[in-house]
Amino acid sequence: WHASAARASALSGSQLATYDTAKRVFKRHGWLTDEHGMETAALHSAASLLSGFVAQTVAQPFDTAKAILMADSSGRPAAEVLRDAIISRGGLPRAAFVGYLPALARQGPVMLVQMPIVEGLRKLCG
Repeated sequence: WHASAARASALSGSQLATYDTAKRVFKRHGWLTDEHGMETAALHSAASLLSGFVAQTVAQPFDTAKAILMADSSGRPAAEVLRDAIISRGGLPRAAFVGYLPALARQGPVMLVQMPIVEGLRKLCG
């Protein structure tokens, strides 16, 4: 469960921080806002996609480690299993990003739905 908790923390922290920061920067520079400087769907979409990219990039090593540990049935210590997997997969960072592109392709659509919903809830709750 340690790998899952670490992944969730890394993903959520990077996703939310990137979304809010990207939105703030875009608005400050007048990018993707309407003529009155108000937020647009394009602004939310761009910030969502950027946050998904950053979140998956940060979370991918945790995803890989989790998959390796879940597939192992040897009973060896986790550090030993991960060390051997890293060596057999060509070292870091290559070994940490196995499956990155498919995971990134999945993350984009999720963020395009999730973050606008979060924005709607934020506005609804004040």
